[in-house]
Amino acid sequence: MAYDGIPIRFTENKYATKLEVSNELKTPMIDVFWTKILEYRKQYSRALPLFSIDKKVYFYCLAPAVANKINDCEMRVINFLSKYSGIKTNYTNDTSLFTNNCYVNICENICKKYNFDVDENYLSMLVNHKIHDNSKAYFVLNNYLSGLQVASNLIDKAINEDTIAEIYSTITNNFELTNLYREKDNYISHAVINPIFNEAPCGMIEKLMDDFFKFIDGFECSYLVKAAATYYYLNLIKPFDEYNQEMAIIITKLVLAKNNLNDLAFLLPLEEMLTSDNQNIEKVLLEVQKSEDLTYFLLYFIEIINEEIAFLLNKMNNLQALELKNDYYAESYKEANLKIEDVKENNIEQKQLKNEIINQKDNSLDVEKEIPQKSHNVETNNEVYQGLAIPVLPPSLSEKDLQRLEENLLESDPQLKHGQAYFYVRHCTIGKRYTIGQYKKELGCAYETARTSMDLLAKLGYYRQEMVKNKKVYTPIKRK
Repeated sequence: MAYDGIPIRFTENKYATKLEVSNELKTPMIDVFWTKILEYRKQYSRALPLFSIDKKVYFYCLAPAVANKINDCEMRVINFLSKYSGIKTNYTNDTSLFTNNCYVNICENICKKYNFDVDENYLSMLVNHKIHDNSKAYFVLNNYLSGLQVASNLIDKAINEDTIAEIYSTITNNFELTNLYREKDNYISHAVINPIFNEAPCGMIEKLMDDFFKFIDGFECSYLVKAAATYYYLNLIKPFDEYNQEMAIIITKLVLAKNNLNDLAFLLPLEEMLTSDNQNIEKVLLEVQKSEDLTYFLLYFIEIINEEIAFLLNKMNNLQALELKNDYYAESYKEANLKIEDVKENNIEQKQLKNEIINQKDNSLDVEKEIPQKSHNVETNNEVYQGLAIPVLPPSLSEKDLQRLEENLLESDPQLKHGQAYFYVRHCTIGKRYTIGQYKKELGCAYETARTSMDLLAKLGYYRQEMVKNKKVYTPIKRK
């Protein structure tokens, strides 16, 4: 018959919805075709111990094309883990920078959801625990990162109400919870035929969550199926008063972490699902609710994982290339210094003569010389502190004092950003030379961000830009 190839076409080539089949066949009369498609899928279907709000059983289809996509994704994950292990072993500095960059990217996605107006410098400082303020952005982001940290410490524990409560208390900053689950219903569809729910009735939450815990603990299937089911199911139930999407993301990461991804699972930017292509993901989630077929979201989730792994692998490769480049230049610089030392040793008399000439020239200058002052708080081994670009400092350079200086700078110069003020008050010694690499390392940000930040500080008169052996350096300018 003419429709014999239809089930394979719309299952193996593309796992299509009924509407997509109708659109591609250009006819609304597809009931016969759709029946054949469902019959074909049924032979590969496997029921899940999860129930919809109207008590129907969820399932997923392991048709050959779907199974291949699951296997291919799992292989990508294995390669990803291998690459990360190699970097962790051979490039320890890059591991830290890679981790920080991942958390900055995670924060950027949270900021998009809540429309927080903060820049990469701010996020880098937050991730590195170098900033604290009273803004909503700080508390939401800091609590979320703390929630990820708490979850990463729960990898060896079962996922149950206790672990869920520990994470939820952290991201809400409420450690005296009287009730874990939501006790108030919002809008719920009351349609008799194929009802669509935007959340579970609060009276059903505890039972549905118990089913979820049993599924996570005892059902045997690919961890990608478990992770996809976790995100879908928690989004369906919405068991909490707030932060349901964030909790779904963190628990999904915990499921992945418990299945060999370990701490690396928490670096995956799954938070993109909170913002990117939101209409598309809502459409997929709705299709699962209407059909009880998790396969639609499973395939979407696999695409997300593949994209994120490619993104992180590219980030790893860039960091590794940068580390190799830095190692090369560091070795070259070391060799050059050794040659200079050789020249110095062979020309001691010339050096002494040069110093005498310089001293005679200095004594003959008819200008006022600046007398260096001894520092009361940073003098070590009888070395004389050279002074700072900021004219007045507290008697002790404690971290609290530096933060006050930082706040003063931000209040007196609105063009400065948090990261620039943070770096400057800690790197403003007259006569010293600072580099873009120092800024990048100190704030844990991208090289381009460090370069533009230092250039702006020079433009605003905080540093003078110089070239030393083809290397750009920044020297503090004395400020009034």
